[in-house]
Amino acid sequence: MARKCFTSAGAELLKWAEATAVLLGHSYVGSDHLLLALTRTEHVGPLLEREGLSADRVARAMEDGCFCWATLSSVAPLTAAFLPPD
Repeated sequence: MARKCFTSAGAELLKWAEATAVLLGHSYVGSDHLLLALTRTEHVGPLLEREGLSADRVARAMEDGCFCWATLSSVAPLTAAFLPPD
C-alpha cells in the first residue's frame, strides 16, 4: 500500500502546479508553477494578493520568460522577506 505523503490540499496544489507547467510546455514543475498555484488557493491567494502578488502578476512574469524572485521584489516587505538579497 502506498504511503500518503501530502494532505488533500497539498496534493491539489501540486496538481494545479503540474497543470500549469504542462499548459506552458514546461517539462518540470518549478517554484514559479507552485507560486502561481498558491495564488489560486482559497486561503493563501488572498494573502498574496493583499501583498501585491496576484495570479496575473506571476503569470505575466512567467509568460514573459523573466520569472525570477528579483522581478517580484517590489512587493510588500512581508513577501520580500522571503526573497534572496540582491
